[in-house]
Amino acid sequence: MKNSLDYAFKDLCPQLSPDRTREYESIDELITHNREALNLNKKIEKLKSRIAKEKQFNRKVELNMELEELEVEITLLKAK
Repeated sequence: MKNSLDYAFKDLCPQLSPDRTREYESIDELITHNREALNLNKKIEKLKSRIAKEKQFNRKVELNMELEELEVEITLLKAK
């Protein structure tokens, strides 16, 4: 019984995952990957908000550079 539930859960989780293009070895790996992606997305959204509110051009440039780094990070995470 336990094996069939494990199999069903392992099959269901990737279907609910935002990144359906990748096979995961374990549920723990899937959960870790999704948490990292969610954290990066939250950071990106907060940074975009800060950029929109910032008035100083030089500071906006710095924040945009940080944003680009985070976007590269999330692209690499999705490519894993």
